[in-house]
Amino acid sequence: MTTLNMVMLADMVAPDTVAVAAKLSERAAQFGPVEIPEPDGDTAVFRMGEHMVFVSHMPGQIPAEDLEWPAQVAGWYWEDAIEQVKTHKSHVIVGTMSEADPITQHLLVTHTAAAVCEAANAICVYWGTSGVLTPSDMYIEQASTADAESLPVPLWLSVSWAKLEDGRMEIVTHGLTEFGHLELGSRSDDPDATFFLYDIAGYLMSSGAQLEHGQTIGSSEDEKLGIVHGPAPWEGDDIVVWIGD
Repeated sequence: MTTLNMVMLADMVAPDTVAVAAKLSERAAQFGPVEIPEPDGDTAVFRMGEHMVFVSHMPGQIPAEDLEWPAQVAGWYWEDAIEQVKTHKSHVIVGTMSEADPITQHLLVTHTAAAVCEAANAICVYWGTSGVLTPSDMYIEQASTADAESLPVPLWLSVSWAKLEDGRMEIVTHGLTEFGHLELGSRSDDPDATFFLYDIAGYLMSSGAQLEHGQTIGSSEDEKLGIVHGPAPWEGDDIVVWIGD
């Protein structure tokens, strides 16, 4: 399995390999010392202990149609996302060359992308599998504390909303299947429902637990929210774990 994301740049300048390695050494010491690679064209491969991550500069934009939905979804925490992503001139693909578990792979890519953001003129980071767009300053901050005990769930999962006829919001995660879990959903009028799904997702990723149909879950002993495996709110046969239905 290959895990990758993309760092959008405001110019056509590839990130300096030595600068990326220096930032990565500060961020990813948990994986071992970083070897400064010899660039091969626009691509460099960084070794950290038994792991490898590649950084490849692409002198062009990510297709606009790929970014339209992610930019709309990002609007609740990044007001001018749509306008900002249109300005990027080139991008950097960051990916693992590792057989590690999904969390380790995501952490490797997360820290490397943050190092690229610090070493280049970055606008934002895009996870194509989940559709998450994060402005570079927010990404750098949230990645700084990322480790196996503190997963940066909002950097890895996106959420989409739809208003129901009864006034409630239908909220669904995107990206959890990369960790071996069904996506989570909630139909709620609670303004904190998104953060509740983030918390549940982080618990599932860390523990490996599965939420079974008919079980209950809650944030306290007294709270018992029903769990239902039901159809996803998009075309196809995907199943979502609906919490509170």
